[in-house]
Amino acid sequence: MEYRMEYNIAAIIICMIILTTHILKRKTKESYNLFFTIFVAFTVIGSILDIASTIGNMNRGIIGIFWLNVLNYSFFLMLSVPTFFFLLYTVHLAKDSIKNVSVLQKILIFLPIAIATLVVASNPWTKSVFQYVDGEYARGNYQIIIYAVNFFYTAFAAYFVVTAKESIKKSNKIYVCLCLAFAIFAAVLQALVPELLLQFFGMAFGELVILLNVQKTDEYVNPELDIFNKRIFLKIVKQDLRAG
Repeated sequence: MEYRMEYNIAAIIICMIILTTHILKRKTKESYNLFFTIFVAFTVIGSILDIASTIGNMNRGIIGIFWLNVLNYSFFLMLSVPTFFFLLYTVHLAKDSIKNVSVLQKILIFLPIAIATLVVASNPWTKSVFQYVDGEYARGNYQIIIYAVNFFYTAFAAYFVVTAKESIKKSNKIYVCLCLAFAIFAAVLQALVPELLLQFFGMAFGELVILLNVQKTDEYVNPELDIFNKRIFLKIVKQDLRAG
């Protein structure tokens, strides 16, 4: 099988541009800025691990089984992390803080990634995620659980975005949902054609859409005075009053 690693390389380049642009922008104290940055950073890490594990599997005679296992465990442990932080990003975008969601919602946020981590951590005994049979890589029967967690987080993020009332503008809802659509499309296509390695490219492209249309500095900074405008000033005051 000939893997197409150029999509991961493109994802890394897009994410580095996003991170550079986003960090250079003036930010408010709102927490969703932090979670967006972490989301993009883990997409870079995921792309690098995807490339490394793919190269390792293609050169398993040189790399050795031990390092192949290290690369694959690192990749699968990290696979659900970007979508987890994307969910936290949408939660803070919609609710200002995770403190403002229900206990059930908090369970639904943290339990899936705990399950995914447990599945990967138990793989040395269960072989449920992957294994090497006579030196050949083989998928485990329950690898689908990790991908199911990603799909769940994507759907849950869409729920927070769509149900948000005043905190997210209608146009921004559309752009965030576009990001979700790109991520889902890329993940499904990769599941159907594994050699394309499209999953992280889909995330990166969606992140670029968010950067250009949602994470816009000029919405909260007055370009002439270089200070917060009235809209964001009132929002910050409201958050401080709520925090006590």
